[in-house]
Amino acid sequence: MDNVHDDCEEYFVREINTVEESKARVSRLLQEFELSIGASANAETNHELQNTPVDRVGWAKLLVREMKNASNEDDAIARVSRLFEAFESSIRARQTLLQECIILRQSSAIQQELQKKCEERKLELQHMKQLVTQYQIGQRTLKEREALLRAAYEREQQVGSYFLNQLSNLEEKMIDMSTLLSDLPAL
Repeated sequence: MDNVHDDCEEYFVREINTVEESKARVSRLLQEFELSIGASANAETNHELQNTPVDRVGWAKLLVREMKNASNEDDAIARVSRLFEAFESSIRARQTLLQECIILRQSSAIQQELQKKCEERKLELQHMKQLVTQYQIGQRTLKEREALLRAAYEREQQVGSYFLNQLSNLEEKMIDMSTLLSDLPAL
């Protein structure tokens, strides 16, 4: 029975460890991901995003301002070209952040699911331990009852054997008496 208990416990401990390792990996990935988001967003796009508009009106105002400040057609083309590059860069940076946020949410959902599975496995292990303990108690109780019944059976056999011997002795005495009685002359 101890082997079953040990096997069950080993199985659930392995399952819990697997879930714990997965949770740790997801946590590390999330931390690395957050660091990479912070580093890339801060290094590459933070400067650009601070200086770039966030909506259509802002971009339109920037375009008008750049056109007003252009000294000639070549300057205007160069300014619009830089503006389009900034706009494109802004879109890419925001798209990257959006994708990274989606990945982060998915990772978080996975981590929560792993946490839930881990808790379920722990409860399952606890329940199995209780069942094994109950089984062991029942097994001990049965062994004790068996020992008591065996002892009672042996006592009964000894008592029965004693009474059989006594009965056998009585039968012999009765036979002896009946022989003596038959040898006596009739009165």
